[in-house]
Amino acid sequence: MKRLIGLVLMAVSIFIGQEAFAQDCRILAVEKTSEQGDWQIRMSLKDLPINSQFFFKGQKYPNGPWIYYLSTQDGNDVGITKLKWPSGEFIEFSYGVRIGEKEFWTDPTCSGFEYDGHFRLQLGEKVKTRVPIEAITLLLLSPDEPVIHKCPVVGVKRILTEGDLGDYEITLSLQKFLGAPLEAVPYIDRQEAPDSAWTGFYPISRKEDVAIEVIKKWPIGSPIEFSYKLVHGEENFWQDLASWDTECLQVYNDHFRVILE
Repeated sequence: MKRLIGLVLMAVSIFIGQEAFAQDCRILAVEKTSEQGDWQIRMSLKDLPINSQFFFKGQKYPNGPWIYYLSTQDGNDVGITKLKWPSGEFIEFSYGVRIGEKEFWTDPTCSGFEYDGHFRLQLGEKVKTRVPIEAITLLLLSPDEPVIHKCPVVGVKRILTEGDLGDYEITLSLQKFLGAPLEAVPYIDRQEAPDSAWTGFYPISRKEDVAIEVIKKWPIGSPIEFSYKLVHGEENFWQDLASWDTECLQVYNDHFRVILE
């Protein structure tokens, strides 16, 4: 798909200006990192509580609904968000930090990009083309690009069957761990067997914004209960379970419960 996007963008005349942003109290820098519509926004965390988790909430696409983005921090001073966005289109967003379950939103009033109580920012210049901008937007948001996870358990797949037992691959979302660096390692604590004691936390594999755990020799049709977190150095990162869609039935008594079919 990225090859297709590249061909489309090569077929049209695109004039991207290297816009130099004046020093702003909140928006520190905006950088286009690829010709496939990748952007990076750096924001000041000045006046916000330290030792907290940065979060960024903005439009999913131009004039679209708002979502939380996977974001990182550069110390206590700078929040960083990477996203895909069509050049020349405006994005509306807000940001802040979280301590536990409490969110502290930044005050945008001192910023030149303040708009109706939040921020409004144009990413680059308009695309000069006869191809409708909606077509490029659809390409940038195509299904083979990263999607926003609706539930914490992204998928469960049985990979081996031995009589009444099965081996399962469970894929878990890492998109709600606000402020966790990309190099943070996922850890899981789970039941050793149905209705039994828990293992204690141990590291599992990570692939971009998902964690993957393989459960071996589990009775087919039995539920498994577990919890997971991200760890970076000595710091633990937890997700806000209440932020998931109420239809996510895997959330169970402050942890997770999934039936392995």
